[in-house]
Amino acid sequence: MSPPVAIRIALLALFGVACVAWAVIERRKRQELARQLDSHHHRAQTVRDLLRAADIRLWETEFAQGRTHVDLLGTSDQKEDAEAAPEYSWYSLIHPDDRQALTEARNRQLAEGVPFYVEYRRRNEAGKWRWNAARGLVRHDAEKNPTHFSGMSYDIHDRKIMEQILHEREARMERALQNSRDGAYELNFRTGELWWAPNIMQKLGYGPDEQIRKPPELYALMHSEDRERVYQSGVDHIEGKTPFCDTEFRLRSKAGEWHWIRGRAKIERDAEDRPLRLTGMASDFTEVKKYQEALIQATEAAAAANRAKSEFLANMSHEIRTPMNGVLGMSELLLDTELTDMQRDYVYTVRDSSIALLAVINDILDFSKIEAGKLELERVGFDLRDTIEQATKVVRVQALAKGLEIITQIDDALPSHVLGDSNRLRQILVNLLSNAVKFTARGSIKIKASVESSGAGQLVLRCVVSDTGVGISRDRLETLFAPFTQGDASTTRKYGGTGLGLSIVKRLATLMGGEVGAESAENVGSQFWFTARLDVPEAPSPERLLEETKSVEPVRRPLASSVQNQKILVAEDNTVNQKVASHLLRKLGYEVTLACNGKEAVELWEQQKFALILMDCQMPELDGYEAAREIRRREDGSARTPILALTAHAMSGAADECLAAGMDDYLSKPIDRTQLAAKLEAWLGNMSACLPPEAIDRNAVNE
Repeated sequence: MSPPVAIRIALLALFGVACVAWAVIERRKRQELARQLDSHHHRAQTVRDLLRAADIRLWETEFAQGRTHVDLLGTSDQKEDAEAAPEYSWYSLIHPDDRQALTEARNRQLAEGVPFYVEYRRRNEAGKWRWNAARGLVRHDAEKNPTHFSGMSYDIHDRKIMEQILHEREARMERALQNSRDGAYELNFRTGELWWAPNIMQKLGYGPDEQIRKPPELYALMHSEDRERVYQSGVDHIEGKTPFCDTEFRLRSKAGEWHWIRGRAKIERDAEDRPLRLTGMASDFTEVKKYQEALIQATEAAAAANRAKSEFLANMSHEIRTPMNGVLGMSELLLDTELTDMQRDYVYTVRDSSIALLAVINDILDFSKIEAGKLELERVGFDLRDTIEQATKVVRVQALAKGLEIITQIDDALPSHVLGDSNRLRQILVNLLSNAVKFTARGSIKIKASVESSGAGQLVLRCVVSDTGVGISRDRLETLFAPFTQGDASTTRKYGGTGLGLSIVKRLATLMGGEVGAESAENVGSQFWFTARLDVPEAPSPERLLEETKSVEPVRRPLASSVQNQKILVAEDNTVNQKVASHLLRKLGYEVTLACNGKEAVELWEQQKFALILMDCQMPELDGYEAAREIRRREDGSARTPILALTAHAMSGAADECLAAGMDDYLSKPIDRTQLAAKLEAWLGNMSACLPPEAIDRNAVNE
């Protein structure tokens, strides 16, 4: 083989090897490229999946072509977004109200390089508006000219709706707080920061830059008298002594006025039970506080006025009853002398007029006591049947004088012994019976008493007083029990009276747990009824009765052994009343010594021996109360001289005041001769029986 041939064969072999090597290399390159392409596609798909999961779309605007490519990676299900579209076509999907904001944001990015971010509403495939957000950047060429505007957009609809809901709630809460006196506050124990609702500070006149940030700032505005109390309230709550921190304090407004604030808060603790924060509500209740203070002042003023009214009534009672005592007393004494028929008629007229005037005074005083809430009912045992009979006896003489018959019907089921206020019950009956007699010219008066209901140791008494008198028109029945009201304007002129009687009846019946009512027909007659709740005592066993009898030790009173020892000291500063008392006592067979004041009474008591002292309560030097106390002090346990008060006061508490001063009993003015004789007989008569404490009639002063 020639050399050239060998060389060509070698070159061909070498070329073949080279070709094979190149083919292998190319195949490997293609395999690596395919692998890289697969990896790229995988990463791209991963990115698309992530963007799709996040609902993010990529977009790009080419300024030269004026076209916008939406959803560059095909992450959206909306096919039209995957294609390039003119910019105005993409804008057509944006809510008209949001296009201006989007354009301005892009222009700021182009001109100033401000980061592009905008929130807008975009219509989806279903034609509904949904909130989206977009971020983007502008790319420039070598000459700094903008070429592309690229970015991404994503759905924020749910977040935007939630923000709107929260914003509306916050706005609603803000409006509510601005229009109220309340505001929240919070103290952070970790940072020491105090957050105070701005609306409270605004109401105090402080601006946004004058808000409270630290507890010392709050204390600086707080009234000095309130700081320690507020601080201690917080400490007590933190230490667990109180369920809430509840305080009232004053804050100074910017104008220098004090506003009352009430703070109510509760502590919050961490997992280690350490104080974390104190959160609560503050309320400006200055107007409420002013109203409370005004109400307190008004109440105090009303109480003072009520006291003044009571004192005035008591004084007027004293001033009126004192001369009335002289008029009635002298009339009684004058009737015991020899008089002509005409003179006796005159005296009876004076006496009856005085009694009528006294009834008016008693009505006014009773009404005033009820109005002032000073009338208290007794709860003592009494004979109910006897009380009803006593009431009829009071008016029987007046009825007989007019030719009227009084008929009494008492139900057999009505018990005799009950517990209650017999005097006030009798007052109701006498008032109704007196009215019946007053307004009845002919016919009869009937009183019927029965049991309306009973049980559990109580009964409801029902009394009906019927007459055949002038009657009352239907339109006037409604106001009949109102104070100062009578049947018509002529009633007072024709029959007399204050118009208070039935009002007092109603109020007394109400105090007794009952009611009142009336039925009437003109020229036919009237029927008045009332109910009263009374207690029915249990019948005691013989053993219990014996035990109670032994336990009640009667109070022994000194008894005069003869008429010569029945010398009575009368302490009275009014000369007319001195005459009345002296003449009445002497007619009853007693010897009388007069003292013009309390000091003189004490001195005479020390100098002489008296069986009993009649002590006026209102006297110069020493009044009756002071004189009685001085006599009791000087007795010092020796023989006790009975002291009976002579009082012209008729208000509640007068009886207790007399007894508290050491007096044993009392008589109210004007002095009733029969009652005076009964009292003296009880204290000085030759009876061996003694008066137990309950024998003292504490309501006599109110009669």
